[in-house]
Amino acid sequence: MTRAKSERDMEQVAREELRRAREAEAAWQDARLAVQDAATLRLFSLEQELRPYVSAMPEAKGFIDLSLVPSHPPRLWIDLSSYVQMDESGRQYELVQETMDSRKVLFSSPRLEDMTAFVRRFIAHRVARRHRYIAEDAPLVVEFASAAPEKPSPSSPAPVWLAWLAGLISGILLLAAWIAVFGLPSWLR
Repeated sequence: MTRAKSERDMEQVAREELRRAREAEAAWQDARLAVQDAATLRLFSLEQELRPYVSAMPEAKGFIDLSLVPSHPPRLWIDLSSYVQMDESGRQYELVQETMDSRKVLFSSPRLEDMTAFVRRFIAHRVARRHRYIAEDAPLVVEFASAAPEKPSPSSPAPVWLAWLAGLISGILLLAAWIAVFGLPSWLR
């Protein structure tokens, strides 16, 4: 009887510990989601501050595309390689730039105003750098565009006839080889 009673007590203890563990897990998930929601809201505020600036800059169209992605952690993408995220504590904005082999934090600040000002300067420099690259490549584009395309020479039917004749001769030779090895098919005799 004591063994059965101790087994029931152990089951009850195990169930109670499992219930507490589930409650703790739910509380942790709720806290994590609350931090993620707060980070998303802070990044949304930054996006609202930056959107008029980007809209007023026609040179940025098609290159700078503000996009808030609710991933973990949430990110406000500036362009294809740069984004703003909140640090692990959820208190600091971080401007991050990804390169081929690394990820660099370019600027970090707890203040929306500071991050807004820095990202505006960053966007202006990115657009200026893009224009410089386009201007450096522009003479090549002009050279290729100004070169008149050569007119194709009228094609001769000779290559087509030669290909047809080569195919016909190959077919006859393959048929002769087949007959030499296997003989005539019964339906041709």
